Amino acid sequence: MGGRVMKIRLNMIEEIMKFINGCCSKFTGKIFAEQSNQKINAKSVLGLYSLDLSKPILVRIDTDDKNEENKFYEFVKQWKVDGE
Repeated sequence: MGGRVMKIRLNMIEEIMKFINGCCSKFTGKIFAEQSNQKINAKSVLGLYSLDLSKPILVRIDTDDKNEENKFYEFVKQWKVDGE
């Protein structure tokens, strides 16, 4: 993954749905989640459930709009994890 990324963890169904709903309703850019060798559309419920959600995932937004990019990382920081 190139560019800015954030490591997050989505532990509960409610968090997953809040993340997906926020990504779909607030952001027009493409949002990706990556774990190991998998890279998926993070706006996809099935895509997220294909990952091992007991482990952290890397997320990023692909947009030319710096304001949208900043808002995205502000939104996802509620699930941010450090280390691991």
